[in-house]
Amino acid sequence: MPHSYSPSQSRSCNVFYWLQRMVEESRICRIYFYYTRPAPLLKDALLSDSKWGELYVQCIKAMRVMFHQCRLVHADLSEFNILYHRGDCYLIDVSQSVEHDHPHALEFLRKDCTNITEFFGKKGVCVMSMRRLFDFVTDPNINDSNIEEYLEKARLIARERLETGLSEKEKVDEEVFKRSYIPRTLDEVDNVSEAQKAKAGEAY
Repeated sequence: MPHSYSPSQSRSCNVFYWLQRMVEESRICRIYFYYTRPAPLLKDALLSDSKWGELYVQCIKAMRVMFHQCRLVHADLSEFNILYHRGDCYLIDVSQSVEHDHPHALEFLRKDCTNITEFFGKKGVCVMSMRRLFDFVTDPNINDSNIEEYLEKARLIARERLETGLSEKEKVDEEVFKRSYIPRTLDEVDNVSEAQKAKAGEAY
């Protein structure tokens, strides 16, 4: 059941509250202080190809949990801010995370998606395109009943892209997505879409 959310809460209290509530059901900021040997950063982990693929799925699912249930965007997510411990990955350094109403929240999310896509792609993982990952994190229609089906379809598409390489159009699309305008809030997305449709209609 979704937890209630009050925008009137101070940012620091809200971040702490949500991370505390989510710590047992996600891999966000679960830090172990009592181990004498610290967990390595994900960038320093030496893993098999299959394990990298598993951690990629863990990571993007955690991004969704953070976005939809914590109502936060990490805003600095990369292999430098993820720990690898006992077979799992853990998102850390969330003190700079921003709420949905931050004017640059979705721009930060796009950067997070770019970092994760590029890092795991270099490890040979069949990753989604940056745009597809952005949509996966933000899509409210994905839920527990269809998320695995969604990920399987995305994996098949990604595998084909890995085997055949990106087409010139796909390369252009990725670069355009990196630089294109991102609405300041999710509420603006529909408005931008309608405006684009109207503009396209005028062009005809």
